[in-house]
Amino acid sequence: RQPIAALAHAVSERYGLSLKECTPEGVERRLRFRMADRALDRVEAYAEYLLYSNDAAAWEQLLETLTANESRIFGEPGDFTPLFELDSDPRWSRYAGSNPAAGRFRCLSAACGTGEEAYSLAIALAEVAARSPALSYEVIGVDVSARAIAAARRALYPVSRAASLP
Repeated sequence: RQPIAALAHAVSERYGLSLKECTPEGVERRLRFRMADRALDRVEAYAEYLLYSNDAAAWEQLLETLTANESRIFGEPGDFTPLFELDSDPRWSRYAGSNPAAGRFRCLSAACGTGEEAYSLAIALAEVAARSPALSYEVIGVDVSARAIAAARRALYPVSRAASLP
């Protein structure tokens, strides 16, 4: 198997990240960015290095290079409308009512990147809870990137990340 194809398979096995939707040129461009770290001159050599070494740091750097980890606060504001209407939507209003059996409303922000979407979910649910104090909620953000999760925990964002806010 070609080293690049073998590397794509290893990335899928190791991280559950598929590169099938990526153009070969795009993947190679990202790999070239990491090649300089190892003083390698060919993309195939870098792929072989990763495949046959136990360099955990190189794998982590590759993961950071392959994932975008970019998000914005309320990136697509319309996507949050159902949450803002949670207390009035019959499908979900049981969570905002006084029925303790309804339990906690839980949201998972998968591939949360640096956390803006997860915090946006929490802000939207906090606004609903201000109207419906019985609402109990939890937002969980997960990402394959340890660097992105560390940034999310810090929760310090440039103003530009809120550009989509009205």
